Amino acid sequence: MSRKSEIIAAIDICTAKTVVVIGRKDDQGTVEIISYSKVNSQGVKRGVIYNIEEAVSSVREALTKARRNYNGPISKVFVGINGQHLYSESVDGVKELDNARYIRKEDVAELIKGAQSVELHPGETIYDVVPQYYRVNNEDSILNPVGVYGNDVFGEFKLILGPESYAKNTCFCIEKAGLNLSDISISPIAAGDAVLTDDEKEAGVVLVDFGSGITNVSVYYDKILRHVGIIPFGGEVITRDIKEGCSILLRQAEALKVQYGSALGDNAPDDKVVTIPGMPGWEPKEISFKSLAYIIQARIEEIIESCYFHIDKSGFADHLGAGIVITGGTAQLHDLMQLIRLKTGFDVRLGKPSINIKGQLPKGIDSPEFSTALGIFIQGLKQAEWEPEIIVAKKEEEQISIKMIEPEIEMEKKTERKKPKVKDVPKKEKKGGILAGKMKTLFSDFFTEPDQEITNN
Repeated sequence: MSRKSEIIAAIDICTAKTVVVIGRKDDQGTVEIISYSKVNSQGVKRGVIYNIEEAVSSVREALTKARRNYNGPISKVFVGINGQHLYSESVDGVKELDNARYIRKEDVAELIKGAQSVELHPGETIYDVVPQYYRVNNEDSILNPVGVYGNDVFGEFKLILGPESYAKNTCFCIEKAGLNLSDISISPIAAGDAVLTDDEKEAGVVLVDFGSGITNVSVYYDKILRHVGIIPFGGEVITRDIKEGCSILLRQAEALKVQYGSALGDNAPDDKVVTIPGMPGWEPKEISFKSLAYIIQARIEEIIESCYFHIDKSGFADHLGAGIVITGGTAQLHDLMQLIRLKTGFDVRLGKPSINIKGQLPKGIDSPEFSTALGIFIQGLKQAEWEPEIIVAKKEEEQISIKMIEPEIEMEKKTERKKPKVKDVPKKEKKGGILAGKMKTLFSDFFTEPDQEITNN
């Protein structure tokens, strides 16, 4: 009989939705998702909690909804953090030894600790440290230097940095909702754990998580995270563009985007229109499918250009054998994959979360909009030394090879900071730190009145 592990809960607090996933894993490697829920978020803007009381209300509502199917004890709670000011930065350091000898685990630990001694901007903290490679005796690309003989060990690391307030607000929100937080996950990294295969990470891949408030870009090569970038807009700004371009209500714009939207204007039919009911006393409006698609395409192209900026910045644009994987609610937009292929020349697939579970994933949770929530859940299982197998559907789209179109945007550069080359480990503690350990949303209702439905003519 399989031994059951502790029950854990993963919470994903996003701009548009708050998700709770409750489950566990047994010693046979079988994951069981006991319950999950999704509610509309409040108090969150561009992935960041700005109103604690409203965010707490959303977490409590989601937890209450999830508890309808499971009302037992929860041992550990994990939550993701995100936000437009998260970013990655490279640092390096060297640990010199008194005499030539074999490198020990303690040497590597001290080197990693020393790499975190960079000078931080006020209010900033380090959320994670990702080793890129080590060098011993001028031998590059060593992934594990422990046991290698030498006089010193050099390492290059990728720091994930951001405002300390992200973690503080998130931790306070979870605790105020009546839960004891065990650890936090970096949402762009968590989504990769739920969507990407090891082969993709080895060949080189970009994960683009199209959220409502922000879009996350994560670059992998040789199974190592190489870059994290955040674009400060997502599906929500597309909805607002439709609202302004068509002079309609926000809820009507969202319904149009989800029901009839396309990312390619040239593919939209010329002869189809959507009738939008007018407000009392006003005539209804007719909006063509093609006009709607061109509004969407303009904003999506801007997001794609920003994505390519981060791909180029990572230094691995020429090492992406697996191309681009898109996930998140907005990733389900019609013709989005085709537009990305046309603008970048990379192969593209839609990334849906899938893990080795008992039976099948509950209906609905295998949608791309739940990728981050399930990624947080996977990382929570790993915290307890459980490691679920990730199973991702094979690519179904035919590869299209098209010349790369260079982006024409100019991105704001962050203030440069000095990166000290660490010789031995500083005695003083680093500033900041890693908090708490390391410190098409589904729309069944489109908010239209029962007697004022959007109709397709």
